[in-house]
Amino acid sequence: MTTIPKKNKLLPKLEKNDKVNIDFKPTEKETTPPKHYTIETLNNYLKNPFKEDKANIESEDDAEEYRAVFEGLELGTEATRTGIIDNAIKSSYISLKKDVYTILPDGENLINSLAVMNISMDKYKTAEMGKALKKVFRGEYKIDDSIALVKKEISEVFSVRQQPPEVDTDYGFIGDEAGKCPLCGKPVVRTKFGYGCSGYKDGCKFGVSGVICGRIISLSNMKQLLETGKTYKIEGFVSKKGTPFSAALKLENGRAVFDF
Repeated sequence: MTTIPKKNKLLPKLEKNDKVNIDFKPTEKETTPPKHYTIETLNNYLKNPFKEDKANIESEDDAEEYRAVFEGLELGTEATRTGIIDNAIKSSYISLKKDVYTILPDGENLINSLAVMNISMDKYKTAEMGKALKKVFRGEYKIDDSIALVKKEISEVFSVRQQPPEVDTDYGFIGDEAGKCPLCGKPVVRTKFGYGCSGYKDGCKFGVSGVICGRIISLSNMKQLLETGKTYKIEGFVSKKGTPFSAALKLENGRAVFDF
């Protein structure tokens, strides 16, 4: 029987009549949420946001290319990072207590709102701006080139974006009931961030995000999901790679998952 080392991600070289283990059994596990950033860890991340990306380079052929891409990229500068964080605190997006940063409801609402508007604010986009400024400093870029890049990004943010083929504007209002919770039977209501069980104080954890893969989940679709266990086919989802796709949502073990 051929065995596969745990750390080896490649399939072994198999010959005809070789036997492999096919006794796969599902294991239920609970993931551990990521730790909150401290002053030190956040500062280290902003200085080197691509450290993890560098460590996960699997192909030696791609290593040189990735090193060139990540070289010198950081979020903000020593002079601007403190002001950026202070503004986030003053805007009630995050809080700082005992050297630990915690996201606040307004911060979560900002993230969800950006997702609804399909505005990308990831580390890659932000770092590209910083990279352009460094090129100006080194004389590789003209100031006008850097400004043109910023103008292009801003114009994309405010440009009229294409509506999904199926325009569903029944988003409801905070407090609207969508149906009965599949876990405890109590009402599921529209919240600031999506849909949640009103029995959360009793420990019920059922909830569905108001925005999934860039697509707003309407109140009518949520009602359909809770009543029948499945929504109508929803157009306008966008994958992390930027690929649009269509799917329904269905209830599976008390969770909303895609049904293709």
